[in-house]
Amino acid sequence: MSEITEVELVVARTLMEADHEIRRQVKCGGGRCDIFDDTTGEIIECKILGDVISINSALRQLDRYRHHFFDPQMAIAIPRILPEAEWLIPSLRARNIRIIEVEKGVCV
Repeated sequence: MSEITEVELVVARTLMEADHEIRRQVKCGGGRCDIFDDTTGEIIECKILGDVISINSALRQLDRYRHHFFDPQMAIAIPRILPEAEWLIPSLRARNIRIIEVEKGVCV
């Protein structure tokens, strides 16, 4: 399984099919974000696992990247959230961070 083929490409394709203008692997001062949706101003960080460690890693990355974009929305794309990480959902929602679960279908 590959983060790029299983998550990033699926999300990117879905966004482009919905006529979103996107950029992938965007370099910024904080590193390189996986997807930036120019249409919505959303930074999307992709992970191959929906566990606590991966979601926390994505959160740290989003926190680094967000300062390099004007008032961005933020999202974490994963195949599915694992039961061990479901307790994170309320705090993600409180921070306006969207979870995209690819196995449930990507919603734009």
